Amino acid sequence: KYITISKDDINITVDESRLKEFWESRKEQYKTEKAYTFDVVWIDTKDVAVSDAEIEEHFKNNGFNYTSEDGKRLSLDEAKERVTVDVKLNKSKKSANLKYIDFKKDKIQKSETVTYTVDDSTLSNKLWSEIKIKSKGDILKPKVIKDRYAVLKVVEIKSPVVKTFQEAKEIVTPLYKQNML
Repeated sequence: KYITISKDDINITVDESRLKEFWESRKEQYKTEKAYTFDVVWIDTKDVAVSDAEIEEHFKNNGFNYTSEDGKRLSLDEAKERVTVDVKLNKSKKSANLKYIDFKKDKIQKSETVTYTVDDSTLSNKLWSEIKIKSKGDILKPKVIKDRYAVLKVVEIKSPVVKTFQEAKEIVTPLYKQNML
């Protein structure tokens, strides 16, 4: 008679010193992600006034951009919220460019400082591809992030470094257990 034993039936105790040896031999695999720190000037669009006529005109000229998930073109009523955001962004573009110039000339201060790891979903893939070729101190022209414009200045670029044992411990432990089976 045969009995099947699953890995759940096996109790492995983790010896801290052996776990550390396991990590030591593989520590180059456990690095922090590359991260960018930015000074940001936000240009809000929520207070921008738009009329129904502007929304209708924008939709008439750009209606093909508003589709459902299955690829069907939306009606104005269905896409009105998205169209309104786009009209507000279009009306704010000049203001965003002026703030970019002022920020570049140190006439205005940053709104905040933020740090994102590479390919963070807060920023679009297109924006990340532009950021990756920038250097410390570079200022990017206004970009749309969610429903507003942002002017980004690269303050710091943190290269990946090997994580300490404590930082990598929760990732290494399951691999160590699997290796012991």
